[in-house]
Amino acid sequence: MKIKQQNIKGLEKYVNVECDLTVNGNTLPINSVTQLIDQDHSDISLEFLFKKILKDHFTSQDIPRLNGLAVIKTHADIEVTDAHGLGDDKLYQEYSKYAGEFNKDCAPIVLLHPSIFPGVSPQVDQLYQVDGMHRVVSAGVEGISQLPAYVIVRRSDLHKMLNSDTKNTIKNVRKRCTWFPSYQEIKEVGLTGQRVQFPRYPSIYDFSILKDKIVVDFGGNTSQASVEAYYNGSKRVYSLDVQECAVETSNKIFDTLGMNSCTSHTIDFNKSSFETDVSDICPDGWDWCIFQAIYRTKEIEDIKSNFKFIVDNTREGIMFEGNGEPTIDTDEFYYKIFEPFNFKEIIPRGLCQKRPVYIIRK
Repeated sequence: MKIKQQNIKGLEKYVNVECDLTVNGNTLPINSVTQLIDQDHSDISLEFLFKKILKDHFTSQDIPRLNGLAVIKTHADIEVTDAHGLGDDKLYQEYSKYAGEFNKDCAPIVLLHPSIFPGVSPQVDQLYQVDGMHRVVSAGVEGISQLPAYVIVRRSDLHKMLNSDTKNTIKNVRKRCTWFPSYQEIKEVGLTGQRVQFPRYPSIYDFSILKDKIVVDFGGNTSQASVEAYYNGSKRVYSLDVQECAVETSNKIFDTLGMNSCTSHTIDFNKSSFETDVSDICPDGWDWCIFQAIYRTKEIEDIKSNFKFIVDNTREGIMFEGNGEPTIDTDEFYYKIFEPFNFKEIIPRGLCQKRPVYIIRK
């Protein structure tokens, strides 16, 4: 799936830049780009560059929420189409000072797909330059035809960039699950499900607080929450579930998207070795845990003991979600469960598909 950069403004008009957007183990969270921009331009933010692109090319002024975006790590094929015009351009003469210092192993150039902007429906699929035009020009002038590239896209569009065989493999593995089949929606790989991602994330939960944290997703199923934690920049994510088919599906999703900091493991809450098993999987412990719709799961025999172990071993906080029976799953019910732990802060976040949500800080 190759897409060209628009080339009607600035130095872009002298070169063709084309990127392969096929997803095959090569996606990154958006903070990989924000870190790159911050490193190169201490006075310029990614939001500022988004606004500039909107002003230059579109009528909309709405920038996207960053945690709804992903980065495809790829390469850019570069061709100079008008060397004479480029050499005479005053802007090039300014940029050409970089050519002597150019290194083909330089930082990636950054482009974006305009579909990331709310309300923008481009006539033609094109990429727009965010950062690195001097690298493109320097490479082209020196006869280098390829550079590393980061392309910003919507997470919800990633499935369009997967080959159909990969999507079907993920769907077929999940079909083998007999307990909570088709439970979680994961748009990034084309999975539909009862538990939708929006407005669950980010309107109810706030996973941005998991950036740079080690996270354990207890009862992760096919790892919807782990996917969210990854694209919010978590350092390390462990997804734990009792179903081998769910674990296999999760690991296939992680491999497909390139979520190398995430792994899924089989865990049984009812085994006497539960605590040891968790500790073996997560040898460095964890900062935050995700505990969604588990507390009243009838198949778990001693949830109080399990929950105490989890709380005792969590360093910073818990993303907690109750179950959805309105006559039982009330604030009063859950605050009684929380009371013995003397949590530093419990922030109620309202209902998520009738289930109460709390962000708990130790």
